[in-house]
Amino acid sequence: MLEMPIFSEEKFNLDYAEALARQARVVNINSYLVDGFEKVCDVIGDYNEWQYKNINRELMYSTHKSWVYFVVENEEIVKCGETGNPLGIRETYGSMRYETQPVGSSKCRFGRLRKGDGTDGYIRESLYDRMKAGYKISLWAKKCRMHVLKENIGGIEQKVDTSFHKSLEQMYLNNFKFHTGNLPRLNKASK
Repeated sequence: MLEMPIFSEEKFNLDYAEALARQARVVNINSYLVDGFEKVCDVIGDYNEWQYKNINRELMYSTHKSWVYFVVENEEIVKCGETGNPLGIRETYGSMRYETQPVGSSKCRFGRLRKGDGTDGYIRESLYDRMKAGYKISLWAKKCRMHVLKENIGGIEQKVDTSFHKSLEQMYLNNFKFHTGNLPRLNKASK
């Protein structure tokens, strides 16, 4: 005779609480510091344009071109992305009100996020009410390794830079999906 396990509401509540705690750890930025993620800046502003403060200039204005980044609300990762561009290109002028900002709508990821449209506008608009309510928004990034390969092009040996930021972003998205059942809130789909 097959015995049915005895349902224990107490055990169910403990299992459920542990599952929620595990999910909270997976979307918490502090869980990824060990992977090399560093805070790039804090965000202020509205849905039309963001301003960055407390900028880590070494990261923001690095010429490196392979990154995975997170948009973070308080400590929760709400967007995971990647870029093959620098995070920021420094404006040539400063403001009395804000730190020197990355050029908006340019060939830099956080410049587009500051002022761009499409996905960038959607992210700013989605976080606007939360920012007004006192939630802290910040940008974090992980510098991805790049490798140089030698390849013959037209019979002449050339050096070719290779990167894997797109693959690494997908791995992080898979991690979120596996452990929480969902992508971060502002990721519409995985690639």
